[in-house]
Amino acid sequence: MIEINGKKRCENCFEEINKTPCSYCGYDPANSTSDSTLLLPGSILSENYMIGNVIGIGGFGVTYLAYSKSADSR
Repeated sequence: MIEINGKKRCENCFEEINKTPCSYCGYDPANSTSDSTLLLPGSILSENYMIGNVIGIGGFGVTYLAYSKSADSR
């Protein structure tokens, strides 16, 4: 669970939650595995975008779900 703009959100889908696992996507950070080649959920880019789950991986890169703190949206 991460906090964005004063709201507790799932670090995988960014829905507002109060407990883990997430009741929307089922994500449980205690059961997640890490890949050293990927950005970690909760990573911040350009002081505005918080990285969430991986949407897709292809030959040219990785696409992540992200949350814009300034726009307060995914």
